[in-house]
Amino acid sequence: MPELATGTPRPELAIETLRNEFDRSFALPLVETARDTIDLVAIRIGERPYALPSAELGGITAGRRSTPLPSPDPALGGLVGLRGALVAAFDLGVLLGLRTSAVSTRWLALTARDRQLALYFDELDGYLTVPRSALRTTETRDGDFVGHVLVDESGHRPVADVGRLAEFLSQRAADARPGKAR
Repeated sequence: MPELATGTPRPELAIETLRNEFDRSFALPLVETARDTIDLVAIRIGERPYALPSAELGGITAGRRSTPLPSPDPALGGLVGLRGALVAAFDLGVLLGLRTSAVSTRWLALTARDRQLALYFDELDGYLTVPRSALRTTETRDGDFVGHVLVDESGHRPVADVGRLAEFLSQRAADARPGKAR
């Protein structure tokens, strides 16, 4: 009989070993590595690298056309149809102070906080899982929506606070509603 990868010539012993290890894994305390790492979506706005915390995103989509709206808000790119609903799409570059007017780009990040808000960005670089120790707190800059910077071998990548952006945009929309006392 051929020997199993475990080095045991008898399959019933290998199965028993696997069963015991499986059962033992439930008896051990959970190792919480989630607090030690953070998942980020690496993006670019123009040539500048940024990151978005994936926990603050409701999804990412590409190739959606927006319908422009007349608005005094230079960040508003227009409305986009997503998942059977209209979503207000804002240019992340304008919100971070990198551009002066909205540019409808290929990529949209849907916010988790408010599924009727999305953020345009230029390029998707990929997904990162990094140790939280690689994040440095920074003085608020980039339109007051960056509180951390990822520092790694590739350099510095500001991390945009999507939750704060969504809150800001929701409040600004509520303040602009007709009939609201000012």
